Order: sequence, then C-alpha cells, then structure tokens
Amino acid sequence: MKVIDQYRRFGLTRPIALRPGLRIHLLLWGGGGFLLSASVVAMREGDPIQRAIGAFGALFFGGALAVLIYALANSGQRGLCEISSQGIYMSHIGTTLPWADIGPAWCSVTKHAGGTTKDVVFVLRNASRHSLRMSAVGRILLRLSRRVAHSSPGGGVDWGMRAFMTLTDADESYDQFAGEMDRIRRMIQSEPDSTVFNIPVPLRLGVPVEDLIAIINREVASRRSSTR
Repeated sequence: MKVIDQYRRFGLTRPIALRPGLRIHLLLWGGGGFLLSASVVAMREGDPIQRAIGAFGALFFGGALAVLIYALANSGQRGLCEISSQGIYMSHIGTTLPWADIGPAWCSVTKHAGGTTKDVVFVLRNASRHSLRMSAVGRILLRLSRRVAHSSPGGGVDWGMRAFMTLTDADESYDQFAGEMDRIRRMIQSEPDSTVFNIPVPLRLGVPVEDLIAIINREVASRRSSTR
C-alpha cells in the first residue's frame, strides 16, 4: 500500500514507517561510493579548479555517506523515518519532532548536472529545545541548518554557493538557490529559535515528495485548527 493511501485510510492511527530497502543500499554503496571516489581522484589528479571541486565533493559526499550509514545503523522498528500522531521521527537525529513545532512544509527544487532533486523541507520551531534530545549527528545538522537559515543576504553562505556554482559551470542555478534562500529567510525571520529542516532524500526513497508534503501540511493544519 502506498504511503498516501495508508494515510487516507487510517490517518496516523497506524504510524507510517519508511524502512530501508534495496534502493538505499544501491545509493549508498553504488552511487555514493562512486561520487566520493571521483571527488578524491579529481582532488589528487586534476588542475587547480578540479582539485577545489574535488575537495568540496569529498567533504560533501563523505559527510552525506557518513550520515546515511549512521541512519541505517540506527533504523530499527521505526525505520529510517516514521510519521506518527506524535510527529516526525528520523533515525539519523534519533528523536521525534513534535507537530506543535512543525510546519509548514514545501518542496525545494534544485537543478544540477545530474538532473533535478526535490527535497521535503519544513519549518522547525524551538530548535534549541529539540537539539537537546538529538543524537550528535542530529545536533550537527541542526546547527548547520540554523546557520544557513539565519545567514545574511549576500553573506558567506551566498558567496560560497555562488563561488561553487561558478567553479562547476552551474551559474544558471544560482538564481534558483537565491530565491529559495529568500523564502527560507522570510519564513523564519520573526522566530529566532526556528530553522528550516528536511527529510533527507535517502530516508524517503520511493515515496513521492508531494505525498509527504500533503500529509505533513494536513496534520499541521488540523492541529492548528483544533487549538483555536
């Protein structure tokens, strides 16, 4: 049964657990390993620009693979991600984010040489409180997300991304990135202890982005209406 069909039939009386399957292992040991190896080769054997790109790739893909391995190792009965009446649980952060501090959610689209990536992102309030219950990996990711979300327009985050896109001949994608950053900053500008968090793509392989966003926003809306 598809996730959206389960939700329509049972709501969250039955938690929706996204469990690891063959696709995530292919992504981890196949695609992820290849990208990391290619980055290391570029860093060692390329020209100065290729070395810079390779160093960034090794850092980025190496970190992403480490998080994914950690998530797999900690996925038990609740799976990689579980959406329940309590909130959203993700194995890499090791805790449940409650509905009271979630929402709204939307789809963040990033175009790159390999195609298009659709990410499920959502506002998370009272971030410092939730950080106390997270795993070490979760705290690091939350800290990074807060620094990016609360960064100043035209500051280090924007400059670094523009420099990377220039190096990788992806200048046309910068306007899209800048537009997404403007949206993030507007969403949290009045809430200093909030950030924008996400459900990583590998944790929800095979589940349409639109379905997860619809479920999250419906739960957020129903709880807000019940407290009025």
